[in-house]
Amino acid sequence: IVDEIFSMKKMIEESAKTRSKNEIDIKKCEGGIREIEFTVQVFQLLHGGQNPALRERETIKALKNVVKAGLLTQEDGEKLEEAYIFLRNLEHIIQLKNCIQTQIFKLENADEYAQKMGFKTTSQFLETFNTHRKNVKSIFDRIAGKEEKKYTPLQTYIVTKQNEEEAVEYLQNLGLKDGKWALNVILEIFNNPEYFLLSEKEKNSLLDYIPNLEKHIKESPDRESFLINVNKLFVEGNIYRLFLSALENKSSLVDFILEIAKTSDYITNIISKDTEVIDFAFSSSGRPLIDEKDFLKELSIIKLEDKLDALRKLKKIAEVLGVLDYFANIKFYSPVARLKKLNNIITNLSDFILKTLYTINEGKDFAIYGLGKLGSREMNVGSDLDLIFVFKDENAKLHYSKIPQKIVQDLTKYTKEGQLYQIDLRLRPFGKAGELSPSLEFYRNYFSKDARIWEVLAWTKARFITGDETVKEEFERLIKEFLFSVKIDKSFNEEVLDMRLKLEALTRETEDVLDIKLGKGGITDIEFMVQMFYLKNKQRKTGIIEGILDFDPDVLDDYVFLREIETRLRLVKGSSTSKLSKEDRMTARIADTFGIDLKTFWNKVKNTKERIRLHFLRQFK
Repeated sequence: IVDEIFSMKKMIEESAKTRSKNEIDIKKCEGGIREIEFTVQVFQLLHGGQNPALRERETIKALKNVVKAGLLTQEDGEKLEEAYIFLRNLEHIIQLKNCIQTQIFKLENADEYAQKMGFKTTSQFLETFNTHRKNVKSIFDRIAGKEEKKYTPLQTYIVTKQNEEEAVEYLQNLGLKDGKWALNVILEIFNNPEYFLLSEKEKNSLLDYIPNLEKHIKESPDRESFLINVNKLFVEGNIYRLFLSALENKSSLVDFILEIAKTSDYITNIISKDTEVIDFAFSSSGRPLIDEKDFLKELSIIKLEDKLDALRKLKKIAEVLGVLDYFANIKFYSPVARLKKLNNIITNLSDFILKTLYTINEGKDFAIYGLGKLGSREMNVGSDLDLIFVFKDENAKLHYSKIPQKIVQDLTKYTKEGQLYQIDLRLRPFGKAGELSPSLEFYRNYFSKDARIWEVLAWTKARFITGDETVKEEFERLIKEFLFSVKIDKSFNEEVLDMRLKLEALTRETEDVLDIKLGKGGITDIEFMVQMFYLKNKQRKTGIIEGILDFDPDVLDDYVFLREIETRLRLVKGSSTSKLSKEDRMTARIADTFGIDLKTFWNKVKNTKERIRLHFLRQFK
């Protein structure tokens, strides 16, 4: 409690210092009235329980009793008493002059105050004033017995709730556009009921961390989003004790927490809404979950009766741990290694969940295939699933057609644990208007009669996930026949090129808005090149990186760079956008994750896309 008194006093002094150099708050300043009162109150708190005489309310009487009790020397007692009387008299004169309750001594009025206080000269008055303040400060600091802390305007306002304008201006100087808004966001952390349950030591530790938080705010490329995420983690996620424990143990978890707040709104939202995920994610053994063995082990730990909710919890944990591992190793892994590792984690998780749902729903006589990123094993956090269901025959479909419907329902249903996946069925025959789960015979006819050119490219990514092995064998034969019976001639090339340029036109790129996926020289250029390579060489492979290494390794670094941007866009906002705007703060955040400034990043993206387009045109010519 005594430490709290000294800390609060120093903060009050800091707030008093913010006034004009020609104004002094004689109550709150160093060596002022409040410092004398605090000195007396310290002795009352420490010894008033045993000495009833110290419980005196009047400051002068209480001060005399402190001296009588031998707690202060006679000399110090007299200095404090003289200073107190002097300052109170001055306060009275100031208030009479201004006709309001104020303790502000304006130096321009020093001559008048000197005369009214009975001094012959103003210099004599000011010298006495400064001597009293010096004496009081010396005694107070001696009693405090510790080095004076320096507080920022934000720290001072959090404790004293004084000088709001100073705190607002200070936050704006850190780069925040609306200092008042930012102050309120920060205050929510310190006004939360969970904060008041902390010990005084814990509260002080959090308060002492404020300058570090201010440094992170200043260095963040999107300060407002960073602040919102920090607020979410504390107020919604209740990470107070986790954070303070990490601080006390000098753990790197503090940096991880702030890095997540800076770089990923998506992961922030997950861990702020589910405290159990936070416990898993920031535990000392929080390594990533990589394969089926890891997923099964984690499921055995998750204590949820509902199997689907357990899967939903598993997905959140696996995604958070995967992202933490991605950022933790960003300086140690090559770009292609860290990208492939994250993609493998998320894809393996999707495969595991689909296999589990097939088993739970007693799947029979049908297979599940993945297209898109699921098929090519390039799943990202928050990616949807491009699914294909295929039955052995019409009889099997008649008996078991409700099972694929139930699997889709299980995947997309929302509960308090969230949702497993969004499903994209547009790549199935006839798109949304088509059947959910046709038979092998249907596909045999469709591939030979109705499939369009773009579907040939899309189906190069088709990959078996789970289901009936006999269905898999026959469907693989149909897919190969469909893909490799196509004549790759000039006409086919021209149609593919025309299709690619139409997709590009939809993006409406400008100098200040780029699309890293569908735009000129984007990811789709490389995907088309790899898919054409597989078709020409009759290779039944689905991976894009694998194909690049086979036919044009020179383009690998450029492809991985754009894919990493795509990944980080997903991590930052949780959306599937592939567009970058030069004016959007999100783009600056992405640049920051690469350790480069916005201008350098923007030029690198443009140069990368130009090189990719040259490779693309060379192949199609």
